[in-house]
Parts: sequence; C-alpha cells; structure tokens
Amino acid sequence: MARLSAADRQLAQIISTGGELVSTVKLPTSPAPAGRAQWQRVWLTATVPAYLHGRPVTDWHLPTLVIDCRV
Repeated sequence: MARLSAADRQLAQIISTGGELVSTVKLPTSPAPAGRAQWQRVWLTATVPAYLHGRPVTDWHLPTLVIDCRV
C-alpha cells in the first residue's frame, strides 16, 4: 500500500485534463531501490464524473494505492 498523499511532487502529482484525471506516480522497481534507474514513472487515469466538471479537482489529495496480486 502506498499513501500518495504524503508524497512530494517528485514522486506523485495529480492533474485534470478536461474530463479526465491523471495521476503520475514514480514507483520503485525493486524492494530497496539504490538509484534513479530503479524507479519508473506510471500514469493512472480516471474519468471525472460530469457533475464534478469545473470543480478544482487538482486540489484533491492523491489516492492511496493498493497492489492487487490477483492478476
């Protein structure tokens, strides 16, 4: 589980582009990353419901990510 709300802009950020919310998250590719090469940027997108259009969704806090190993 990763609580992104505690992350700074180097690790995570959230932007709104029209009716879509895009979270950019930098995640480690190893259990104990030793350098920049062991981090990868990931983009997560979500549709913003019509009733929230025009609201300052970029002021929302970043979500908590949970890894689901049932793939």
